Amino acid sequence: MSLAEWASLEYGACVMGHADRNAREAIIAQDIGRAVDRPYGEAACGDQKRITAYNYFMESGQKKTSFDGILSGPVECTWRRGLGAGLMRIHQDGTDISLNGLRMAEGLGDAGSNQTGGRFRGLHLHAGLAVDGQNRCLGIAGAVLLDPERTAPEDMISAEQTNLEERMRQIWIRMARRCEEYAAYMPDTLVVAVGERECDFSGYHYAVSQLAHVKSVVRACRDRNLSDDPRTLFTFVSDQETAGTVKIGIARQSALSGSTAEKEMDAVRALMNVRFCTVRIAPPPEMNDADPLALHCVAAVEDGSAKPGGGERIAWILLTTCSVNSFEDAVAVVEHYASRWKLKKWHRVLKHGCQVEALSCGSRESLDRMLAFRVSEASRIMRALDLGCPDGDASLEAVFPEVEMMVLSALAKKDGPEN
Repeated sequence: MSLAEWASLEYGACVMGHADRNAREAIIAQDIGRAVDRPYGEAACGDQKRITAYNYFMESGQKKTSFDGILSGPVECTWRRGLGAGLMRIHQDGTDISLNGLRMAEGLGDAGSNQTGGRFRGLHLHAGLAVDGQNRCLGIAGAVLLDPERTAPEDMISAEQTNLEERMRQIWIRMARRCEEYAAYMPDTLVVAVGERECDFSGYHYAVSQLAHVKSVVRACRDRNLSDDPRTLFTFVSDQETAGTVKIGIARQSALSGSTAEKEMDAVRALMNVRFCTVRIAPPPEMNDADPLALHCVAAVEDGSAKPGGGERIAWILLTTCSVNSFEDAVAVVEHYASRWKLKKWHRVLKHGCQVEALSCGSRESLDRMLAFRVSEASRIMRALDLGCPDGDASLEAVFPEVEMMVLSALAKKDGPEN
């Protein structure tokens, strides 16, 4: 589909407070999509009118044109696509964005260290990428920008929670609850929030267990004590009998880079031995009056006899609120987690394809807006690649369900403002 059609739909749904702002967003997104790795002046083909409007949009004091506001349309469209997906996995995780090249000093924090051990200033992006049951990208389901040295946005975390680890934990929980708000209107779609080891803490497990419309799968990293057995979690699971073996598509680390490595990652399938059981974990300290929480646990360990050349085997222990009453149920949980490589691929597209670490701007507000457009653009690129159309030439029907086609048709009949 054309960039103009995509931009009209995605940004027509934004909560901007004025139709002209939505139209301007669509024009900016369309230009960025043409040359996402270049300065906007080049992307706009030197059109001075567009460049002036872009600069005004980026530096304006309008609260509606915030990071959240710009992404509100793309997020809404992502969840609409989930209506007809049957299965919608939300892969949630964070990544640090290095912005050492920016001259601006305000609004950035110590975001981590690079491969040589040097510290860098930047931001932390926590995002949820939605994929369907065939692991095709549906779009961005939600995102939060966090300055590691400052408090998080007021709507996410209270100002008293200044500890970085606690702030990050609260973001995991808040994102899952936002998924619940959308999933409540999707009775025919199974929504599964998939988390990495960073969200393996009791507070998260208890929070997601209370969600009525979202299931959770988390990779365990803590060998915690159990409430009804003297053994620890990892020992208890390893003592269970193997329920069966299955080949699962996974992403292995590769020494190669670029598209060649990604194709190899897509193709790798591993033979996994699967076990499952039910465990009961203790509540977090702040919920010491709560009863122990029952969770299903699935262990998937790569079969060493089937691994050529030996080497380290894959071993996952997954805690889930999904029902696991059979080997087939356990395999479904493993597949939910195994598809997480898609989010890692999206991170690469965002950083290397959309060049978010090479942005140039004069304020934190304009930086947030630039990042929002590129978060959406990275999802568009992923979606186009999944449909086998890297140049964006997929038919509208292949990209959008009927309800979105109706919206797009209505938008196409309206004349937009002059450039």
